[in-house]
Amino acid sequence: MSGPLGRGLASGIALCAGLTMACAEESESEGIDEETFVGTYVDLRGAVVADSLDAAVRDSILAAHDVTAADLRDYVDRHAANPDGLAETWRAILDSIAARDSAAAGAPEADSL
Repeated sequence: MSGPLGRGLASGIALCAGLTMACAEESESEGIDEETFVGTYVDLRGAVVADSLDAAVRDSILAAHDVTAADLRDYVDRHAANPDGLAETWRAILDSIAARDSAAAGAPEADSL
């Protein structure tokens, strides 16, 4: 996959892997759904962009979503064989980020127009 989506997907997976590898706590998991993965990733990304992602912030974001670093890794591992599915997840992440950015800027969301 090439272009902005491909580069975004690759950097997103790398960011997620880097963030989750930094977490020492492991847990058994049946797996999280896409909505949970997207919400958690978007919050983690927001903290990175705000340059405020330290271990305590990362742990509080994971706790707020009731997930662990292992849950995020497991999600990526379970979907790794389906690049189209991961691309859809990345699009959902991009849409969520755009909606948050619009809301923060005071612009109406596209759905409300």
